[in-house]
Amino acid sequence: VLDYGGAQAQLEQITVPFAHNQGFDGSGVTLAILDTGFRKTHEAFAAHYTEGRVLAEWDFVFGDSNTANEPEDWSSQQNHGTYIWSVSGGLKDGSIYGPAYRANFILCKTEDVRSETQVEEDNWVAALEWVDTLGADVITSSLGYSGWYTYEDMDGLTAITSAAASTAAGLGIVVCNSAGNSGPGSGTITAPADAFDILCVGNVTSVGTISNSSSRGPTYDGRIKPEVCALGTNTFCASPSSDVDYQTASGTSLSTPLVAGAACLLIQARPSFPPTMIRQALMDAASNADDPNNTYGWGVLNLEEALGWGAKFSADVSIAEAPQTVNFTDESTLSTPTWSWSFGDGDSSSIQNPTHYYSDPGLYDVSLTINTEYGFITRNETAFIILLADTITFETDSVFAGQPVAMSVNLKNSQPLSQIVIPFTYGSNELLDMDSITLGERTMDFNGINLISSDPWTKKYTVDLQADPDGSMPYLPVGSGEIMKIYFSTDSYSLGGEADYVDSTNESYHIALSSPYLEYEPQRFIPATISMINVLRGDPDYSLDINVADITYLVSFLFMSGPPPVSIQAGDATNDLSINVGDLTFLVAYLFEGGPAPDNP
Repeated sequence: VLDYGGAQAQLEQITVPFAHNQGFDGSGVTLAILDTGFRKTHEAFAAHYTEGRVLAEWDFVFGDSNTANEPEDWSSQQNHGTYIWSVSGGLKDGSIYGPAYRANFILCKTEDVRSETQVEEDNWVAALEWVDTLGADVITSSLGYSGWYTYEDMDGLTAITSAAASTAAGLGIVVCNSAGNSGPGSGTITAPADAFDILCVGNVTSVGTISNSSSRGPTYDGRIKPEVCALGTNTFCASPSSDVDYQTASGTSLSTPLVAGAACLLIQARPSFPPTMIRQALMDAASNADDPNNTYGWGVLNLEEALGWGAKFSADVSIAEAPQTVNFTDESTLSTPTWSWSFGDGDSSSIQNPTHYYSDPGLYDVSLTINTEYGFITRNETAFIILLADTITFETDSVFAGQPVAMSVNLKNSQPLSQIVIPFTYGSNELLDMDSITLGERTMDFNGINLISSDPWTKKYTVDLQADPDGSMPYLPVGSGEIMKIYFSTDSYSLGGEADYVDSTNESYHIALSSPYLEYEPQRFIPATISMINVLRGDPDYSLDINVADITYLVSFLFMSGPPPVSIQAGDATNDLSINVGDLTFLVAYLFEGGPAPDNP
């Protein structure tokens, strides 16, 4: 298991860990980095040199083979390139991983931070030609040139770097270049981001929103830019200040090497794909692919989706109540003579558009594997079919009047749950009074109970139960049983046979069950009735018969500190709402002197 250290968030945002878990790490793919120079002694690069994966390097500024700082350089010369290399391919377990941490690398120092002149474009083009002769598969460049160009020049043809980038893409290299940091205005990209058939990269925050500074398209000739986005705000990277330090940095410079590293993984997984298909797969699998625009382009990269590009399917049902028949449709963009389906419940099919019957509730991962001219491609869809069969039950109970009630709230859930919201109301007959609420047997390890609404006057409450995401129970597992107890006092003067309800209420809140994939209401809800147990007036020992033992029981209670009658009604033979000597006299008269029987109720 890789410990990504500070790089965890930026890799997870574009689903790189999924690719790593599939065994893709950039091995056998060559990534060329065109930048300012590199702190080659940093620990994040040590493995690359030890394993012989730094294939070549050249300083196009001074014309030598050293891309680290030289005496004529400013001390900051190596800073930017160090960031970029570590983000795309750094390797130090517990500190940093780039997407392509096992790739081969070609290092090019093309930028001179002491000045901004057109010769740097010449260096850039020369580096492009050089890495092409060395077999580069992917180029990452977080550089841009605008000082001697106008917006009218951003047509993919005028700037020499743009023309060269377009040529490189046509020759079979996946070129990734930063959009620039001149946003939020439109038409603010810089060369060579305006090139044809490359991946121009924008900068998003950790929550996937575009950075204000990220440059926007379109190109002057109307093409959408950027193509894709990745994290460029507080991106974790190696620090050029020492061989062991790390920091964060921001800008489209930092988002671009993430995309380039991801492109290396896709090339490793799909070696028969031409570069145009690698680019198209990354774009089509991104978050905004259905509606690309000049802010996000095709959206935030999703490498997991890109790995399944070419194979695609849909279903006529995605969320429903079990059991369910589901019709699947193959929508693959690549032709195939064979189809291999897995429905997530142990069953499979080899026809193009199968129909499958799911008998049980649950989360079902579905996959389709097709055999194309480029090899086998598998599309995996996690929790693609969600079938529900959930019931919340307020358990009915009965007690003697005046005794407390501990009413269980039971849940049968078909999905793992992180949160449960239960509104309830009770007691139109004034028999009940709520005392407290506690967690149930199944939720003892939850974070606790949050009463998010409470109105004693109308007897309406809403309870929020939340699992412990950092503890032993991040989710309530699928199952059934008690999730909560509600404790009530009952009216001591109520009569046997009287009852009150405990029900849900949807006035302000509704019952909500939250799983990792959706929030939903249970399919069934069963309210409770709390009843007072029927008793005979004058039968304090609840023997269901009035006899001498009842006189003895009352004498013990009134004069000898014996146990009380099971309810006031049971001991109140005279129906005067109290238990006293008069009740003894009444029972003696009834049993021995022909007196009237106690009233019932």
